[in-house]
Amino acid sequence: MGETMDAGRIALVFVQLFGEELFKTNMMLGILLLLFRRSGNRKSAIVIATLVTALVFGLAHYAAYGSIVQILLVQGLGCIIDVFAYLKTKNILTSYAVHLLLDFIPLGLVALGAL
Repeated sequence: MGETMDAGRIALVFVQLFGEELFKTNMMLGILLLLFRRSGNRKSAIVIATLVTALVFGLAHYAAYGSIVQILLVQGLGCIIDVFAYLKTKNILTSYAVHLLLDFIPLGLVALGAL
């Protein structure tokens, strides 16, 4: 975060986060569909699809963070919250808004000197 955030970089972050949301949501829905077709149990399919998606999403951030604990706890937990928002609303824009909040609140606190 040592670099300045100009308008172009900020716009790129918004696009990147939406791409992450598409990645997560499509993966979760694909896994969910496969599991439901095999088992017929919707609840277990949702739980397993969410956990697998959180694991894969967290591992996709390994190069950026390099800590298994951080990517599983922070990225994985954030993913579960985003997936929950999507499942409740069936709207990717809702999960995107939640993702933005989860990513920008800590950045805002750092910028304000609170962390």
